[in-house]
Parts: sequence; structure tokens; C-alpha cells
Amino acid sequence: MLKRFLMLLFLLGSWAGVPILALTASSSSSPEGKSEIRVMTFNVKVDFEEDSRVPPWDDRKDLCAQVVKEARPDLLGLQETSPNQLAFFQDLLEGYETVGKTPLPSEERELFETLFPPLKEIGFDSYTDVILMIRKEVFEILDQGHWWLSPTPDKASIGFGNIFPRITVWARLKHTPSGREIVAVNTHFDNTAPSQERMAKLCQEKLQIFVDEDLPILFFGDFNTDQGRGDYPLLTSGGWKDSYLASPEASETGRDDNVPTIGGRSRIDHIFYYGKSLQAVEWKRLESPDPKRALSDHFPVLSVLAID
Repeated sequence: MLKRFLMLLFLLGSWAGVPILALTASSSSSPEGKSEIRVMTFNVKVDFEEDSRVPPWDDRKDLCAQVVKEARPDLLGLQETSPNQLAFFQDLLEGYETVGKTPLPSEERELFETLFPPLKEIGFDSYTDVILMIRKEVFEILDQGHWWLSPTPDKASIGFGNIFPRITVWARLKHTPSGREIVAVNTHFDNTAPSQERMAKLCQEKLQIFVDEDLPILFFGDFNTDQGRGDYPLLTSGGWKDSYLASPEASETGRDDNVPTIGGRSRIDHIFYYGKSLQAVEWKRLESPDPKRALSDHFPVLSVLAID
């Protein structure tokens, strides 16, 4: 009977011209009685900076859209998102709310333009490098905010050895299926050592208020640090877990590197989590549907976590 039912679904999907994925529920690999949260982090490679290793944005945005749609994230963390790219993803993901479009006073905007002159040509009035996209049918936003990764986290600034301001954005959410409150945090650390260690320490200090409330926390993004560097132990201490290590099966392909332009086994895009109510059940590196066209200079990463 089950085989006949599945065959019927397949035929219906084929006749309707839609993938079978659209007719089936999310993965059933979660422990019995638990809901799933699908978390995706993706450094999309900003569109106004040329890179011979990555096609122009107009030549890869359709691939990015396909990968994001097929991943069906409940929480999507984007990094290196220009205002133009943010508008693209907002049009693509109509059922999502956006957190992280950070207004910049004129003084802070001038700092950005001084540090990175190409920004003057864009005419931006808000910072969109780190964006959280939240599926509205799964989460209700209760609160949100951000901090800058510097000794003065309340304003756009540098000071940890980085040459450009970096930011972390967060949202306190109600997970509708379970009724639990949860905190989602997206970040983009600098790529200069040892700034990552200072950024990791600051984030731990900022997140402690949620730890003290015993709230489940999802902390993800482009950390520009792999499992062999000094700040990685900080990020996986005190009850924090790496979803890659905690997942029963880390990846369908067995590949854990997610920086195609440098090779090796480096993982710098991570999905960490805190809280006894969360359990990683799947981790996957996502690849371009077209091997001849890279999505970005990073692979997207997807983790599925069970929450009771």
C-alpha cells in the first residue's frame, strides 16, 4: 500500500510538472515527537566586486535562487549581501521577514566609504552585509538587534585588527510548531587573524544574556575561521556544539570543505547551536546545479536541527 501511495505521488508530481519535493513534508529524520528547523548560511559574494573565480552576479543568481528554494530554509543567514542582492532575495522569498538591514547615520556611512571607496558608487544608506531571512509561517519575531564586532559594539567601527567594520545581527523568535522561544544569530567575522578570536569572545559575551535565560540559540554565518584555528575552541565551548560534528551523517557527499577557491578541508561557514532542546540531525554542503558556474566563493551550508 505504501509503495502504491508513493508511486501515485510521483505520477501526480510528474503530470503536474512539479518536483516530488513539493508534495512531501520536510525530512522525517528527527527523533519522534520533535519539530525540525532548517538553517542555512550562505556567503553570496557581493555583486559589485569582480573575482575571476566567480561568475558575475547576473550569471549565477538563478543558480543561487534554485539552491535556496530547494533547501527550504526556515532561517537563512546571508553574508556579503549588497542592497541589490538583498532585493533579489526578498523578491524570491516572499514568505520571509528580513532582519539586519541596519541604518547608517551619515558619520558611520562616511567611515564605510573611506575604508571601501567603491561603496560611494552604490549610494547606500543602510548596511546589508549580514542578513537574516525568517520564514513567517514557522517563526514570529519577538525582538531583534545587532552589534558591531569591535571594542565599541554600539556603533559602526573597527578595532580588533580588522580593516573593515563587521556586524552580528540577531532575532528573538517564537517557534510556532513547538511554542518555544529561540534566538537566531548571523555573523560575518573578519578574515584577518587574530581578529576572529576577539570577535568570538565578544559574541560569547553578548550571547550570555540568552544563555542565562536558558534559551536555545542558533549561531551561524561566515566565521572566516576553520576548525584548526584559535577561536574555534571558543565557539564550541561552554555547551556550544558544531552541527557538523553533532550530525549523525555530516554530508551526503562526505565533503566538509566549503571554500571552493582555496581547496583543502577547511570549514569556515558554521552553524553552531546551544541548548538541550536542540539536536542536529543533518548537515549538508550545497553545490551549484551547474558545475561550470560557481554559486559564490563559498558553498552554502544547510543544517537540520530537531527541537522538542
